[in-house]
Amino acid sequence: GRAIADDHLKGLRLAIRSFKTKIPPSMTVLSDDELSSIKIPVLYLAGENEKMYSVKGAVERLNAISSGIKTEIIPNIGHGLMFAYPDLVNKKIDDFLNN
Repeated sequence: GRAIADDHLKGLRLAIRSFKTKIPPSMTVLSDDELSSIKIPVLYLAGENEKMYSVKGAVERLNAISSGIKTEIIPNIGHGLMFAYPDLVNKKIDDFLNN
């Protein structure tokens, strides 16, 4: 109850005081030349309900630019793909790395 909540808040206050807030980096869109110059295998996973950009458009562009970029759209999820389906994401990464 209350003791657990107070302990959690105490830890949260300590964390806030202990770490500097960092401004997240802005998204960078690579040019077609930059994408096609990537010579190592790449796995691109995205949730179909992503709101920050068009996943379908990104996948179409990546597939048209490079055969070395493996793309996959995961249904029924948006930006929090790795939090909603950690086992699935881990399996896809493991499969990609081991093939």
